[in-house]
Amino acid sequence: MSKAIGLAEEIIYKGANTFQLYLNSMVGANEFLTIGYNMIAETPVKAEIVARNSTDALRHRGNPSTIFKRDHDPQFEYLGNRRHLETDAAQVESFSEIVGLKGKPLGALLFSIAYASHSLFRAIEKPVSRMEREIREYLSKDARNDKQSPFYQSISIHLPDNIYVPQGGFPLDFLIHFERIKEGRTYSAQVICTQNDRDIYFSKYVLTAIPDRLIMRMAPNL
Repeated sequence: MSKAIGLAEEIIYKGANTFQLYLNSMVGANEFLTIGYNMIAETPVKAEIVARNSTDALRHRGNPSTIFKRDHDPQFEYLGNRRHLETDAAQVESFSEIVGLKGKPLGALLFSIAYASHSLFRAIEKPVSRMEREIREYLSKDARNDKQSPFYQSISIHLPDNIYVPQGGFPLDFLIHFERIKEGRTYSAQVICTQNDRDIYFSKYVLTAIPDRLIMRMAPNL
């Protein structure tokens, strides 16, 4: 996903400030993948990003993943529990090189987005709020040896008007607020990422519980 967004770097420089991402399947190790983007509109700018193997990994139920310039700012409240994660410059540099953005600001920005997964899983593994404990309890169930893990359905990411580029070597803070969509099955998470009291992005994740055996079947070589 980060590689596909990185290839669409020029779209962001043209004013795109929102990522609407859908996830359909995993990608297996050593699996051939076609990655790129297709322009949808120039004014306001909008593009579809794609990652295709046997299916389109970034299209779900006919909904394509897109990068675009939004026409209004969504409302986010500063709610939830703060997860403080240390970083170092080497992490950001390595990640940026892997996704083809070495030395570019977008590489550091995408690193902070990728790191949000670490903060979400930490929140579930070490719950603080009642909702985090509920999610942890359902994922810990082992009925018929069918253990479950959280799997993203969609991710919405909103960059502020004045984009702040995170710096490696300084901690990232993730303010996480979970809400229940369907008990024991689907939950949403609002995540606000900051560094040095500067907002990096606002985001909303929709996660669903899927049996591990099905996740591994989606990526047989993983």
